[in-house]
Amino acid sequence: MAIRKFALALSLTFAVAGCGGGGTGGEGHPVSEAGVIQGSSEAASGSTAVYTEHGVTRVATPGDSISGFGTARLLMLPNIGNMGAHANEVTSVSAATVTTSLSDVDVNGVALDPVNDTGAAYSYDSGLVSIFKLSTREEVALYDTQTMNGIWYTGAIDTKMAGIVMEPSTKTMIITTADGIEMVDYSTPSAPVKIREVVSSEVDAAGGVEIIENFAYDNKLVLSGQSYRLLITGGHGPDVMVLVDTSTGTVYRPDASTRELFTVNDYIDAAAVDTSYHVAVLADEGAGTTFVDLGKLSLDSVNGTYTLPASAVRRITTYVKFTNLAVDSRQHMVRMGKGYGGTELVVAELKDPADGLGFSREAVITMPDGTDDQGGAVVWAGSLDPHGAGVYVTDAFNPSYPVPAALGVWVNETTTHIAIINLKNVLDGVLSGAAYDPTAADPIKDISYFRIP
Repeated sequence: MAIRKFALALSLTFAVAGCGGGGTGGEGHPVSEAGVIQGSSEAASGSTAVYTEHGVTRVATPGDSISGFGTARLLMLPNIGNMGAHANEVTSVSAATVTTSLSDVDVNGVALDPVNDTGAAYSYDSGLVSIFKLSTREEVALYDTQTMNGIWYTGAIDTKMAGIVMEPSTKTMIITTADGIEMVDYSTPSAPVKIREVVSSEVDAAGGVEIIENFAYDNKLVLSGQSYRLLITGGHGPDVMVLVDTSTGTVYRPDASTRELFTVNDYIDAAAVDTSYHVAVLADEGAGTTFVDLGKLSLDSVNGTYTLPASAVRRITTYVKFTNLAVDSRQHMVRMGKGYGGTELVVAELKDPADGLGFSREAVITMPDGTDDQGGAVVWAGSLDPHGAGVYVTDAFNPSYPVPAALGVWVNETTTHIAIINLKNVLDGVLSGAAYDPTAADPIKDISYFRIP
């Protein structure tokens, strides 16, 4: 998706799970891992980081495009359900600001680790990462990737830094820059240390890896009894999908026979992965969505290649530039928003890879015009680069849903509003509108718009 540079408007990304008040409603201490359900953000890079804990959902976004220079925002989302029956539930978005040292640039992305009370904010136009403590919202370190180059072939042209994912179990930050992919240890947040770097093809065409704006990350893949943590990126040449083992730095490209299974008519703009099914979804900048069964990979670390059977790769050309992509790994729901500030939304359910690749069912809607929780009119235009889209599943503590439900979030292009979307009802074709009425028995609709303070 083509970027609008910061002089015109703030762009977004879609990042790792987590945010807000230490993840504990503001008590000032870290979230315990047992109490956190991650959103889709732990599996892909971007800016709309989301997680839910004890029925409360928190999201991170960059500051707004007008007044948010150098800031990130930690949002508490309204609970979804019958407010009349649960009067103490949150009914509007609240926001807390993180002020970073990136004061002369826009913050484009926020990646979060709620388990370890840590977050990271970055700018497309800077090689710097602001690391902050969630519970206090204070910056504790400014990490310099020392990026010298700019990515030249994506919609985010001249971008120095394209995305971050944070890995709570190893306290490792994975950063994609124009110079390459860095793995950074933040176990001591005030003193982050680079432990590994894989150079980009912009720097070293012979052995480098290509960078996409929104990469995917599968940290739970087991192949032949061995566990892998694979970053899934892409290219603008014949190597449509490129893998990086973040534990070793080994880069894997398709071998000659596997390369023939991939076709695109433009570069990959976004990737996400279902870490339960181990199915990667690649959205290219043109007309195409590619599905890859990672469980069928054969990796050759000596030659730096991977092999896939023909049954493990499938591409459809139904959707054009639906690159605001997020995947839920619990209920296997996919949401794809149209790029370039678009209004169209695809909601789909992934097939179990044992039954083939693709969607078992899907629905396409246009985001309706509506009103927000303050009574203001909303004419929807989706987020730009990096992509402000996410999915989360309500947890067992939420009294509004007896059964966990997959919900989508989408931030608009000016980061002034956030949409909460009941993905199942969109998929089932059962929609109750795009408005918010706190006096109604069921005030939050299946597509609800909320103003970000």
